[in-house]
Amino acid sequence: MARQPGAPRWFEDIPWRLGYRLRWLGFVFFGPAQLEGDSDPLQRIKRERQRRYAVRAARRRLSD
Repeated sequence: MARQPGAPRWFEDIPWRLGYRLRWLGFVFFGPAQLEGDSDPLQRIKRERQRRYAVRAARRRLSD
């Protein structure tokens, strides 16, 4: 599976990635039923990750 542009390498941001997975698992097993749109917590943390990767990709482009 290809990495998303701006995605951290395996050794970067390990605490954030562990926290993301723990929140994701918490929402999968203990969260509310699937909600639509902005109310869905799984979609919200997925958007948060995409925003984070976009910022990282922009920083990487600026530093090159």
